[in-house]
Amino acid sequence: MAGYAEIALRAVAWALFACLTLAGCAQKSTREAPVPQQAAPREPTRAQQSAELRYRAETHTQLAAEYYSIKKYDVAVEELNRALAADSSYVPAYDVLGLVYMDLRDDGQATRNFEQALRLAPNDPDVNNNYGWYLCNRGREKESLRFFQTAISDPLYRTPQKSLSNAGLCARRAGDVVAAEAYFRRAMSLAPSDPLVIFQLADIEFGRGAYPRSRDLLAMLAPGALGPEALWLGARVERKLGDLDAAASYGLQLRKRFPDAKETAMFNSGRYE
Repeated sequence: MAGYAEIALRAVAWALFACLTLAGCAQKSTREAPVPQQAAPREPTRAQQSAELRYRAETHTQLAAEYYSIKKYDVAVEELNRALAADSSYVPAYDVLGLVYMDLRDDGQATRNFEQALRLAPNDPDVNNNYGWYLCNRGREKESLRFFQTAISDPLYRTPQKSLSNAGLCARRAGDVVAAEAYFRRAMSLAPSDPLVIFQLADIEFGRGAYPRSRDLLAMLAPGALGPEALWLGARVERKLGDLDAAASYGLQLRKRFPDAKETAMFNSGRYE
């Protein structure tokens, strides 16, 4: 009997030990895992804030340029004011404002915005081109040329032919045909099919009596690119060269496509000079 009792006591002891051990394990498994502390959100850096404001200024200015292109000037001004509220140093916003006010004939505002753009970026080719064009259209043709020259001198300027053709127009208005021709020929070397440049060179050649060269230049223009001025020039060139049928053909196009143009009226009245 004593043997059996000892065995029973040992069994109870082992059972108690197992229970305590399992209870300990269960107790450990039900403890809550420590919650990792979340880092507080970091404030954007000054560089990030500046980049965000610059992005807003760019977006509003791009929208304004679209509205400007369709002559929605009031909306363009609103967008540009938003652009400058985001970033008062954003040069293209002042540049487009200058163009808007130029079209609105508000010369005070146009001048202020163009000059502010130039203060911030004195060598910016787009600003120099646009300010030069503004001056040229306000009777300050000679003064405009130095701004076109600044734009042309920038090796990274994407559209130098635009400033070259503008400079040619303004030099011609100022009476300097030699300089005008030089600008137009440089523009033509960069944009050989530009109809404005081709017409201007053809008109210059006509003015000096080089009628065959004027004809050759006009022949470079696609028929659809011939506006009333080019058609009128073509009619006069052909009369000078003695080809009255070709002159009449130009006149027919004038009457058909531009019946109300002053060039058509001159052709109809025979005022060729």
